[in-house]
Amino acid sequence: MQSRETTKCRTDVASVVDSLIGVIPDTGKTLEEYRGERPKKY
Repeated sequence: MQSRETTKCRTDVASVVDSLIGVIPDTGKTLEEYRGERPKKY
């Protein structure tokens, strides 16, 4: 049995994920292209 707090947390996470869908535009890049743009740490 889930507690109310756990259920509320899952609802909050779901609403956050739903709000992010479509916010970042699809540029058609591959994962490797995104990795190439990422700054190097050192």
